[in-house]
Amino acid sequence: MKSPPQGWRWALSRDEMAASIAPRIGLNLLYLQPGRLGGTETYAKELIKQYAQIPSPFKFVLFLNRDSYDDLQVSGEQFCKVLVPIEKGNPLKRHAIEQAVLPWLIRKHGIDILHSMGYVCPLFASSLHIVTIHDMLYKRHPEYLPTGKRVFWQVFIPLSVRRATKVVAVSETTRQDVIKFLRAAPEKVVSIPSGINPVETATAEQIAAVRQRYGIRGSYILTVGCGKHKRVDLIENSLRELSGLQLVVTGLPDSGVIPANAPEAVRYLGFVNSEDMPPLYAGARAYVTASEMEGFGFTVLEAMMADTPVICSDAGSLPEICGDAALIVYAQDAREYAQAIKKVCFGEEIRDELIARGRRRVREFPWRASAEKHLSLYAELSGAVLP
Repeated sequence: MKSPPQGWRWALSRDEMAASIAPRIGLNLLYLQPGRLGGTETYAKELIKQYAQIPSPFKFVLFLNRDSYDDLQVSGEQFCKVLVPIEKGNPLKRHAIEQAVLPWLIRKHGIDILHSMGYVCPLFASSLHIVTIHDMLYKRHPEYLPTGKRVFWQVFIPLSVRRATKVVAVSETTRQDVIKFLRAAPEKVVSIPSGINPVETATAEQIAAVRQRYGIRGSYILTVGCGKHKRVDLIENSLRELSGLQLVVTGLPDSGVIPANAPEAVRYLGFVNSEDMPPLYAGARAYVTASEMEGFGFTVLEAMMADTPVICSDAGSLPEICGDAALIVYAQDAREYAQAIKKVCFGEEIRDELIARGRRRVREFPWRASAEKHLSLYAELSGAVLP
C-alpha cells in the first residue's frame, strides 16, 4: 500500500474524531443588553458559566451583538463567539437580522441545535430549535407593555413556540401558561427552573459602605425593579400605614415609572451594580415585591440568600419558587402589604422563621442542576451521549 502524501494520515486521532462529530449547539444571544435585562440576562450568563465547568460532548457557538460580544467572557475550546452586527437602541434591526441573517449564519457554522434564550427564534433556520420562554407577561398583563413590544410578542412568540422542537419554561407556572395560552402540546414544553448562586454573607462593614454610598439612613425595606408590572406604587402607598421605615427601590431610570417627586420615605437608586446588591439586600429589614407577573423570581431567592425575609404577591411563579419561605400577600391592596410589612419587620419570631426557611429554600435551586437539565435536553435532541 502506498504511503499517504506528506502531511496526510489515513485516520484521525480519537480526539479529532470526537471533535469532528461533536454536536454544535448555537446559543442565540442577540437579545442581550448588558446590565439592562435582569433575569433573562442572568439566565444566559449563568448557564454558559456552568457549560464551561460541566463535561459534555458539545461545541457551543455563541451569536452575540456588538454590545454583548466583549461583555460576555468565555474560556475553553468548546466555545466560539460570532459577532453579529447589531447595536442596542435598534430593536427593529435586531429582529430583522435575527430572522433574515441568523439562519444563514446557522448554516455557515454547521449548527445542529439552536437554543434561542430570549423568547424568539429565527423562524426559517434549518436546525433543530429550542426556545426559552421566561414569562407570559404579554398574555397575562398586556397593559404593562409598550405597544410595539406587545404587538411583536403577540406575533413572534406564538410562531417561535410553534417552530421550536422543544420549549424551555423557567418554571412550572410558565410552562402551564405556555400550554394554556399558546395551545402547545404538553410534551413539547419542558420546565427547567433557573438557579441562584451562593454568595458570602455581607459583613457589617460592607452594609455600612453601601448605605453611605447610596445615602440610606435608618431602617428600610427593599424592592428590586420598577417596571410597571412590579407595582411599586402599592408598596409606596403601604408606607402611609407605617412609620419608621423607608422604601429603597432599584431599577433602570428609564423604566417610565419613577416619579419626578418621590415621597420623602422612598428612595429610587436607579441602576445598582451587582457587587452592591448583596449588601443592599442584607441591610434591609425585608424584601418586598408586589409584582403582578414573574416567570421565575430571581430577586426573592437573592433576598433569601442574603438572609433577608421576603414578602411577595401571589402572582405568577412567586408562590412556586418561594414555597413556605415567604409571607405571601393574596390581595393587591396597600393595606394588606402594610400589615405584612409590619408583621415581618417588627415581629422577630416570624422574621427569624422566614430567614431560616429562606436558607433552606435557596439550596433547592443550584445553577448546576439547571445546566445539567439543559444539557440533557441537548443530548436528547442530538442523540449525543453525556459523560
